[in-house]
Amino acid sequence: MPSLSHIIWTLLQPGHLLLLVFVGGWVMALFAGTRKLGLWFGGVATLALVILALFPVGTLLLRPLENRFPEPQLPVHVDGIIVLGGGQNMKVTQTRGHITLNDSGERMIEAVSLSRRFPDAQIVFTGGNGPNGLTEADVARIMFEELGLASDRVIFEDQAENTYDNAVLTFDALNPQPGEVWLLVTSAWHMPRSVGVFRKAGWAVIPYPVDFRTTPEGGGLFGVGLDGNLRGLTLALHEYLGLAAYRLMDRTDVLLPASRPESDQF
Repeated sequence: MPSLSHIIWTLLQPGHLLLLVFVGGWVMALFAGTRKLGLWFGGVATLALVILALFPVGTLLLRPLENRFPEPQLPVHVDGIIVLGGGQNMKVTQTRGHITLNDSGERMIEAVSLSRRFPDAQIVFTGGNGPNGLTEADVARIMFEELGLASDRVIFEDQAENTYDNAVLTFDALNPQPGEVWLLVTSAWHMPRSVGVFRKAGWAVIPYPVDFRTTPEGGGLFGVGLDGNLRGLTLALHEYLGLAAYRLMDRTDVLLPASRPESDQF
C-alpha cells in the first residue's frame, strides 16, 4: 500500500500538476460561468509547458545540489563503504526475473570499484522497498556477486524504506566508533539530504557522490527538450521537498547540509 508521502508526491509531480491544470482549464473554458478562469488556467499551463520545452529549468535546480559536495580526496585507509539503495528498477526486475538498473545504477557499480580499491573495507548496502517480498538488498546481493563482489563481504540491511531509515537502521546495526572512516555512496543530487540524516544519526561520513545529471558549470541558454527538462524538474523538486520535509520532521539539523558541517545553512 502506498505511503502518505508517496501519494502526496504523486499529486505534486510537475507533470501531473500541469496536466491537471491544462485539462481542467480547458474544460472550464467550455462553460460560460467559468470560461475566463478556465482560459487563464489553460494559458498558464500552456506557457509553463513552452518554458519547460525551451529552458533547462531542471538542470538549473539540480546543479546546486550536485555541486554541494565535491569529489573527496580519499584517505589511504577506509573502514567501510555505505551504499544507499535506489539504483534498481524493482518492478522490472521482479516481473522480468532479470537484474535491471535505473538512472541511479552507477552507485552499485562504483561500490564494486571502491571495494577493490579498499579491499579491507566493510561494504554495507541498505535498502528495502521491494515488491512481493523482493527487496533492494536482495537485488544488490545478486548483482554484486555477478560483478565479482562476494556477498560474505557485504552487510545487507533490507528494512529501510527511505533515506532516514538508511541512516538510522544502518547506524544501529553497525555501531560505528569515533575515528572510523566511512564513505557514503549515493547520487550527487541526493547527497545533501543523505549527509544530513547520517550526521543527525551521529555518523560523520565522507560523501562520495555519483550518478551526476549535470555539468559543474552552466550550459547553454536552451535545454534538451520537454521530456528531459520535465524529468529534471521532477527530480529536483522531489529532492528540495525532501530536504524541507526532513528539516521540519527534525530528521536533519539543517536544511541544506554542506561538505563541512561549519558551512551548513539554515
